[in-house]
Amino acid sequence: MGADFLQPALLAFGMAALPFNLAWWGNSTLGCYVFHFYFKEQVGMWAWSLCDFVAWDPTGLLAFFLIIGLCMIFTSVLGPAGHYLLLSPVLLYPRVKSLISAAAATAQRQKTMRCCFLIFLGSSPVLLGPALSALAITLRG
Repeated sequence: MGADFLQPALLAFGMAALPFNLAWWGNSTLGCYVFHFYFKEQVGMWAWSLCDFVAWDPTGLLAFFLIIGLCMIFTSVLGPAGHYLLLSPVLLYPRVKSLISAAAATAQRQKTMRCCFLIFLGSSPVLLGPALSALAITLRG
């Protein structure tokens, strides 16, 4: 087995064993993967700047943790933003479709109510019965 298969498989198995809900970061991987090509040069420059900023640390651990923090920020903020940007057509289509169908249903109900009201006004007072005759004559007015 190659390292290109074994490493991601072991990472997935290890993450599945954690008692935390990692769905947020799982959803962000698509956005991070697609958009990292656009940001990799600039983020690389930021990482070098961070390393230069903490060059006084002899262990190098501070630079390591700052770079891990930078990666966490990108994964937690820019990854989900990219994910939802990429999926926005799929997510917006059902919403727009339901809004259009709700507006059409409302228009149909209003049209039906108008037709029923006009039929009611146009009915003969003899067919309506004695209780509704006075109301129909008054509304025809």
